[in-house]
Amino acid sequence: MPTSARKKILYVTDQPQQAAGPMAQAIQAAVQDHDVCCFHMTAEKASGIPGPEKGTGPGSGHSTALAHYSFTCPAGSPRSLGTTVNKALDHQIHQWGKAFDLVHLDGSSPAIQAVNLHGNLKELPKVLSLGRDPVAGKAQASSAGAQNPEVERIKHWFQAAGFTYYLPATQQLKQQLSGEYGVHAEKMRVVPQNPGASHWLADLYTETLATCGKLPGGRPYRQCTKCVLDTADDPAIQFDDDGVCTYCHMYKRNDPRAVFKGKDKQKELERIVDLIKKSRKHVKYDCIAGVSGGADSSYVALKLKEFGLTPLLVHVDNGYNSDLSNNNVKKIVEHLGFDLHNYTVDWEEFKNIQLAFLRASVLDIELITDHAMVAYIYNLAAKLGIKYIIFGHNYATEGILPNGWNHEKMDLLNIKAIAREFGGMHTLTMPQLSFWRRPYLYLIKGIRGVTLLNYLDYDHRKAKPEIMAKLGWTDYGAKHTESIFTRFYQNYILPTKFGIDKRKAHLSTLIASGLMDRATALEELKKDIYTPEGFRADLEFVINKLGITEQEFNAFMTAPIRQHTEFPSYVTTHYPLEKAFFDRVRPLTRLIKGRKNKV
Repeated sequence: MPTSARKKILYVTDQPQQAAGPMAQAIQAAVQDHDVCCFHMTAEKASGIPGPEKGTGPGSGHSTALAHYSFTCPAGSPRSLGTTVNKALDHQIHQWGKAFDLVHLDGSSPAIQAVNLHGNLKELPKVLSLGRDPVAGKAQASSAGAQNPEVERIKHWFQAAGFTYYLPATQQLKQQLSGEYGVHAEKMRVVPQNPGASHWLADLYTETLATCGKLPGGRPYRQCTKCVLDTADDPAIQFDDDGVCTYCHMYKRNDPRAVFKGKDKQKELERIVDLIKKSRKHVKYDCIAGVSGGADSSYVALKLKEFGLTPLLVHVDNGYNSDLSNNNVKKIVEHLGFDLHNYTVDWEEFKNIQLAFLRASVLDIELITDHAMVAYIYNLAAKLGIKYIIFGHNYATEGILPNGWNHEKMDLLNIKAIAREFGGMHTLTMPQLSFWRRPYLYLIKGIRGVTLLNYLDYDHRKAKPEIMAKLGWTDYGAKHTESIFTRFYQNYILPTKFGIDKRKAHLSTLIASGLMDRATALEELKKDIYTPEGFRADLEFVINKLGITEQEFNAFMTAPIRQHTEFPSYVTTHYPLEKAFFDRVRPLTRLIKGRKNKV
């Protein structure tokens, strides 16, 4: 590895150092690629890993130097131990004279847990290797079903430390970390026992630094072995031992089918439908359902009819509806006999906000439409006294979206800030849902959102023929392209300016849900997103609608990209305070719940 690419690794261990052990071999191999400084905490003199030989210590320029320091941990309380350990560690770091790039903790003893990862080491990527269960031999839960306080303490340590990767010594320990401590599979790499694999740790250090954005050249390209997402889609994406990515594992963890495991899904559905019917206070309607003319919302409307519910259908028109979309909404109403409430945005205002977002050069131009739709429906429900809102969003086809591919849809502060700075708009009349109104509607008004399709075995391949036959619905092709602007945004603006191909998220979701195989998805990605004729038609429609020239639009497309959080945003102001508040009250609520359970 070139000298410029060598990184400085702080390796802190409490493990007996045996030269023949897999971790000791890996550390010795890692110094060929990185500068490793070992801080060894032990009650006895260290042995096994040798100290720096003459001429191979820090600063000597030797490419295989391992700086080693042994520290004898004194007995004492956790607080006094922490003070002593961190004082010694800080002193030794100063002696080494290094600004480290990564911290590797090896073990889980009180001394290791006492290492302060929030001072000078706070911003560094962190790796934890474990040779055994962190609470092995310690007090277990006092009664059946009760939580083991030692396990909870270790879980809190894991969470607070923010380890990028965990390195369990065995597959059994990996399963234990996943099952008992909630460590995600994609964050674990089992320590190889094969002596020939000694360079794996050096590679993992490099990958960890790249994952955390600490390598100037970025990370080498890698694609998930299960879905079609890769390191270009999310530079921080992680892969397990089999090459399966973060998003596939997240999908599996959050899949409603797993949530309903052990329960009768049909009875859960019947319970929800019964709750909606009993909540009815309005003279005509027991719920509200948004309809766009797309497959998901059309199928939801059909199911509501079959379940004997009487929804008020709501359609929000932002001025970009395709003829297919309008016709599909019309057919839903005609075939199902539901009332339709249509809301059309103030076009001049909406256009000016869109132009402001284009001038701001931020990613999520659809934030305006998405916020307006949700805000209008919730505010209408509050006005009419309707408690339940039925959404077409579903996990089966929309469960995966890489980080950074959109912005927080409820960020009204961001919308207002960008509209004001780039559009000179100081007041907005568009539907709005502020930070404080959302909890008011939930806690005081009791309004609940229901993702109905998650209670069904939803398969869009079967749903489309059904709504075609029963509603006269017409397919418009790709997902979410019932809106001309959404089609243009996803098919041209996102891939051309931001390097985002939304098809990859959709196809990866279908793979994860078992509705498509990976080979078919890869073939789909080889197809052109747009035909030349389709692109020209949509481009001319959008620029004419916005009242700008093609030259002005191209200037927006080539302007430097800016982040939403460069402007006032709930994400950087309100949300951190909200999180801090709930982090403080969570122990109290757990205590109250625990006492209630005992009673």
